[in-house]
Amino acid sequence: SIAAFDYNGTTIVAPPYSPELAEYHVNLVNFHDPDGVAAIRGLRDLARDGGGFLYMVARVKVDGKEVSVPRIAYAEPVDDEWWVYSAIIVPGYAGIATGDLPGFQVRNHTREELYERVALAVEFAKASGMEKTLAEINDPEGRFVTGDLFVWAESSDGTLLADPFWKSAIGENEWEYADAYGVKITQVGVRAMENGTGFSHAIFPDTAVDDAPDQHKLIFMKEVDESWWIGSGIYGLHVE
Repeated sequence: SIAAFDYNGTTIVAPPYSPELAEYHVNLVNFHDPDGVAAIRGLRDLARDGGGFLYMVARVKVDGKEVSVPRIAYAEPVDDEWWVYSAIIVPGYAGIATGDLPGFQVRNHTREELYERVALAVEFAKASGMEKTLAEINDPEGRFVTGDLFVWAESSDGTLLADPFWKSAIGENEWEYADAYGVKITQVGVRAMENGTGFSHAIFPDTAVDDAPDQHKLIFMKEVDESWWIGSGIYGLHVE
């Protein structure tokens, strides 16, 4: 199905299962998915720039549990007054909706832990300066690493400055990097940091594990100052 909005986030065309959104012109610009990602705002920003892909999650019930399943959405402008988007479950995750959970990683860290880890690193950076902070982030045994929960740092132009595990990418610019589904992860994350909640989604390998496959990742990013920012992510599906 397709939904349409004006650039303020007011619903113009709603999916058939929620016709009241269009009937009452509900504004969804501040809608957050279950992980706190400002999905409609993010899609609106992509449409303003000519269109693009973004991840969000939707909750489905599986064997009495609620599972947050990743979806990929595409937004495109119609003209300078309104835009449209549609979304599907990310290929490879569709079986979850019918109860096929085995084989998918479940999160072993919480959204709150993710937020606190980044906030702690940003606080350290503001107190200790960039050089000391980057050295600490680069240390796989450092204070910001707990298993596969760790932080990395990037400059405002998308250049990776420090990472405890992905050493080969340090110094590379990731601004135009697009994953297998066309999502420009760095750009989406920066928009979320500037205009949303700081939370975004990705499909990306766990760099703390050798030869790890791509999997769902919830990311949180926070600016240190106008020249650089610090981010972190938690892997796997959220199950309640």
